[in-house]
Amino acid sequence: GKPGYELPFQGGYNTALANMFNLSFYQYSVFFTWTYQLDNATAKAALSEARVNTEQQRLGYRDTLSQVVTEVETSITNVRADLQRVLATEAATAYARRALNDEEARFRVGMATTHDLLQFEEELASAEGNQVQAEVDLEQAKLQLLRARGDLLSHFDIYFEVQNPNQDVPWYGRF
Repeated sequence: GKPGYELPFQGGYNTALANMFNLSFYQYSVFFTWTYQLDNATAKAALSEARVNTEQQRLGYRDTLSQVVTEVETSITNVRADLQRVLATEAATAYARRALNDEEARFRVGMATTHDLLQFEEELASAEGNQVQAEVDLEQAKLQLLRARGDLLSHFDIYFEVQNPNQDVPWYGRF
């Protein structure tokens, strides 16, 4: 024979299963594992996490809503202020135009110098520039209000359509 000790475990898996019940071994051990959750801590933790997430989403929604309301209110205030500025600059331009006309009449009769006349023309040009800037600012404030309200694109008749994702892609779009 062979030197050493020969182990009684010979054969494959089927042989091992068959030898298990022939009671030729000195010791047998059987283990059963049974787990039973005594409380539902996992479910409670998941519920708590869901509640925290819900509260975070709710606060995020309220924050976004507050930002939108503030932006719309600010835009409305800017439109009103710019409208008042346009009216004020129109009045200032009209006043500067009348003052220039009066100064031209004084110049024609010799009661004013060319320097005086140029000064009134400069004031009229400055008033007209202020009026144009005020009108531009008013238009920008109106556009900002439309954007804040979400009506900017529809105001300009711009609409988006969802394209069919299954349509054929051209050869150059496949890369």
